[in-house]
Amino acid sequence: MDDFIENINGISASNALTVSQLTIRIKNTLYENFPGLWVKGEVSNFYCHNKRHLYFDLKDADAKIRVVMFYAGAKNLGFEIEDGLQLNLYGSISVYEKRGEYQLIAEIAEKVRSGDMLLALEELRKKLKGLGYFDHLYKKPVPLLPGKIGAITSTGGAVIRDIITVLTERFENFHLVVRNVNVQGSTSADEICDAVDDLERYGADVIIIARGGGSLEDLWAFNTEKVAKKVFECSIPVISAVGHETDHTICDDVADLRAATPSVAAAFAIMNKQDHIARINQLLKRAQDLVKNKITRACREIDFLVERRIFKKPQSVILKNIQDFELLQRVFFEKSKAIVKSRAAVFDNAAKSLDSKYILSRIKTGMIITANNFKKLYPLFNLTYTSKKNNINMLLKDLHSAGPLNAIEKGYAIITDIRNNKHIKSVSAVKTGQDINIVLKDGRLLSRILEKVNKKPNWDGKNDN
Repeated sequence: MDDFIENINGISASNALTVSQLTIRIKNTLYENFPGLWVKGEVSNFYCHNKRHLYFDLKDADAKIRVVMFYAGAKNLGFEIEDGLQLNLYGSISVYEKRGEYQLIAEIAEKVRSGDMLLALEELRKKLKGLGYFDHLYKKPVPLLPGKIGAITSTGGAVIRDIITVLTERFENFHLVVRNVNVQGSTSADEICDAVDDLERYGADVIIIARGGGSLEDLWAFNTEKVAKKVFECSIPVISAVGHETDHTICDDVADLRAATPSVAAAFAIMNKQDHIARINQLLKRAQDLVKNKITRACREIDFLVERRIFKKPQSVILKNIQDFELLQRVFFEKSKAIVKSRAAVFDNAAKSLDSKYILSRIKTGMIITANNFKKLYPLFNLTYTSKKNNINMLLKDLHSAGPLNAIEKGYAIITDIRNNKHIKSVSAVKTGQDINIVLKDGRLLSRILEKVNKKPNWDGKNDN
């Protein structure tokens, strides 16, 4: 075993590398294979040491790498690095020996160009479309008169003032809940997601997500997957009003309703009170006119009925009905008497035809004929029954003599294959060594074929030899 350990892959344990030696080899290998390259990703965990050296992670959706930019490269930057910023970095791959982790030594840093951001935006848009985030099937209707309106925006800009102005003009006693967030920057997307959760818990009936116009970089928080997912899963209808009318973000596509501007979003969020009051008054007037017309029509019908004869001289109508009733009564009684009289004559004729002596004589004659027929049929039936019984007994006897049980009684046997219980009729149907079942009259024998002799047997029990 010791010899095996010392000679793994032909290398002796006495030649083992130290950790430092192994790390230096890895460092040299990385430096030789990655002396200079560009890497693209998003900044996270940014830290500036003594306002000179920059330390941060560069990540994408599946991985990240540690980055260090020393003062020599950092002093030439024309912008400030912060979390969430998309960067293109040029440098070499090295190893920080103290921690045993590889890192990118960045020399040049550039913001990701708009073309690259647009490409990433289109890829995300295709992904979300495939997941159904843009389908109209999932769009929730905005309530006509919400009890609580939630607004997610920056309270320091003109956007919230525009929203309040429009809401005041349309419905002065509205209930607005404003959730202040940074509408751009590295923390903007997370703040927007938290604001949606807060307004859901508060019980808002509709949510407006709004900000003013800006560049693609300024609006990037509204093009992130986390904001799209939060808006899509929100149980409250969301109106998106991000940027100017020409701006188009993923948040606009996922939201239940898109507004060209924050002012338009406020108009979508609540009805115009004066317009609806005018509409209600119009409907009320129509209802009043309909009721008035129905009352007028009913009054005319009442006047017409009052002018009819039955209301002016009701006794004349009653007397006429009494007269008609008496006439019908007389006709009914006369016809009833005639019908009863005709039916009585029919009953009298039927009674005369029912002579008891005649009926009794007919019954006696029938009984005599029935008794004579029985006397004739009984011997014939008895003869037929005896003949059929004898025939059945003969058939049963023949059947018994021809049956397999009778053959077994005479000393014969039934041979079956023990595997499938099929009858064996020929020597060729079995093999040497095969198990068979022999059925006799008082039991069965489990046997095995030792030898096959393909000859016809003599029925006297003796072999041909």
